[in-house]
Amino acid sequence: MSQSFMVRYITKGKPMYKLNYGILAVAVCLVGCATTSSIKDSTDVYSKPLMVNAPRVAIMDLTDSRQNPTHIGQVAALAVNQPKTPMNQILSNRIASKLVEQGLNVEKVNVTNTDDKAEISELIVSSGAKILITGKLSDFFIKSFDAMMEPARGSCVFSIKVFDGGGQIVFERSYFANAEHFIGLTGQFGADKAIDKTIDAAISQVFGDPQFQAILKNLG
Repeated sequence: MSQSFMVRYITKGKPMYKLNYGILAVAVCLVGCATTSSIKDSTDVYSKPLMVNAPRVAIMDLTDSRQNPTHIGQVAALAVNQPKTPMNQILSNRIASKLVEQGLNVEKVNVTNTDDKAEISELIVSSGAKILITGKLSDFFIKSFDAMMEPARGSCVFSIKVFDGGGQIVFERSYFANAEHFIGLTGQFGADKAIDKTIDAAISQVFGDPQFQAILKNLG
């Protein structure tokens, strides 16, 4: 979206005009349009070579209970839509990436019924995993009433659930994470940065939890 406008200059007592672009294009966009986020989905984590003798963790995508999954942000009048990969999957993949950073192997799995202990136990055993990590994404949103005057504030409400090899729940906790990022004139790039910061804040909540870390340490 682009639109020209005139800038007035005074040269030797006479007014001159010059067409200018760019700034108005940003302003027009902020008056009313939409953008689709292009943040990294991190699906490549599951294709990384396995680490020798490292415990394996099964990961199932967090279920998505958001009321409006498509709309993940509002910056002034600019609507921010979620990328092609849904946010619940991206958050799950980022959790998997963090597990790999901590020296664990990960495998993506799918469970039809998380209340079926027998199914979960069979899946964990058949995949060679020690535990299964899943959860629920309840809300994810970034917002700023004025990108030039205030930072965008992101929030993420979610829960994490961990099952052991017998299908028993050994950990379950809800989290609320928030982050801020000043977007200014950076448009979609700035919005994506605010989204990434909010995801990072959510991951930090989980991996900064001593009880969650205790479960991971006991896998070895």
